Amino acid sequence: CQDGGPGSEGDYCEYGTDCSDCGPRLPMPPALPPSPPLPPFSPIICNDDCTGAANAYCQDGGPGSISPSCEYGTDCSDCGPRLILPPSPPHRPSYPPPPSPQPPPRPPPSPSPSSPGIICLEGCIFQSSDGICNDGGPGSEFNSCEYGNDCSDCGPRLTLPSPPPFSPGIICTDDCILASNAFCQDGGPGSEGDYCEYGTDCSDCGP
Repeated sequence: CQDGGPGSEGDYCEYGTDCSDCGPRLPMPPALPPSPPLPPFSPIICNDDCTGAANAYCQDGGPGSISPSCEYGTDCSDCGPRLILPPSPPHRPSYPPPPSPQPPPRPPPSPSPSSPGIICLEGCIFQSSDGICNDGGPGSEFNSCEYGNDCSDCGPRLTLPSPPPFSPGIICTDDCILASNAFCQDGGPGSEGDYCEYGTDCSDCGP
């Protein structure tokens, strides 16, 4: 008999399938019901695991205890049951507040309006408003300032005409440092001096 039932010598066969050797078998009893679920978690701690427990002094650090020499809830004989304390909230690092946004930069001041055809600036460094006209124009004593950039001493200047476009065979540039001062100074016909190379004071002398 090998069906695993009473009197069998092994369990090689399923229960009740070796009738010739084991005889008739009664049906197997139903399986036992599953074990009941565990009771819900108890919010109580009450044990005497502390070495100083049951000495008539509550020493678990909870309410009414005289010292915290035992862990909370481990001196139950002296302190009674303790409620499980809720976990401490996680530590949140503190950060400084973000910096206040910087105000937008102020737009640059708009240039003062000037009349068409007139130059009247004070761009000459250290020589504006010194009582001496230094822009190289008519009536000036020196040409150390750009034309029209010593207005307080020289007064407003008329805008000089643009030099004519370059033509083959004609020299017409303003490469001379004294060019565009209303005086022809390239040593050519009609010039008032030869401070400039020939053809390099085109704005004043022409091509």
